[in-house]
Amino acid sequence: EGKWQSNYETVYTPEDVDNPWLKGRVSFNGFIAMKGDFSHEPEDQGHYDVAWELSSEGLEYSWGGPGACAYYKKGTMTWKDGEGKKLTVEYNCTNRKIYYEGEELTLK
Repeated sequence: EGKWQSNYETVYTPEDVDNPWLKGRVSFNGFIAMKGDFSHEPEDQGHYDVAWELSSEGLEYSWGGPGACAYYKKGTMTWKDGEGKKLTVEYNCTNRKIYYEGEELTLK
């Protein structure tokens, strides 16, 4: 059994207040922690005791209508652990790149 805790702020700034989820900017700032056993599949279970500082820079979303994106339209999200090591996700509408300590990771 695992415990998930979070204390972060999410701020959405829509381009159109009548359609707030279509396009705009979003920011994240705060902390996320996991402690205990977690898995997506039974054979994949692992024990975690970690906390991350979560931040974002220049995140824009475009999730509806023509030109809708699969991911964020652009911008980055960063998770920093207690040792200062960073995992960064760089978004570009239909693609994303993930970096750990500046080295790009290959997604499976």
